[in-house]
Amino acid sequence: MLGKCRSKQLAFAMTPSTAPPYAVADPQVEVLDEMSARLSATFEGPPGSSVIGRAWISDADGTLVDGETGEIPAGSQAAMLLTIPESKAQNGNLIACLRVEWPLFQTKHVILCTLIEGKLLHPPKGKEC
Repeated sequence: MLGKCRSKQLAFAMTPSTAPPYAVADPQVEVLDEMSARLSATFEGPPGSSVIGRAWISDADGTLVDGETGEIPAGSQAAMLLTIPESKAQNGNLIACLRVEWPLFQTKHVILCTLIEGKLLHPPKGKEC
């Protein structure tokens, strides 16, 4: 599924959910094999606070796999290894997403990109995460 994606650079843009000083900074997607990718970023928040980082890969049908950092200090860099279960069939372009939230499930900033034919494209085409 992911085998054609070789670029490690990720283009991103602020979304309406942005709430400074929260931000997903220095995002990277590293495709490891056809089913696995490492998504990493620095998860920013107010000095001295905690944040939660999340990453997921979706297609036109919804989320295929997701992960989270748990509670980490704001400004921490974290990576999440995501492996798409073999039982899930890809429907359309894959979308890689990263977000920072605090408290749990209160999204502050989201970035996403479409993974297609060896390129990372933004904005995504098809269903958003």
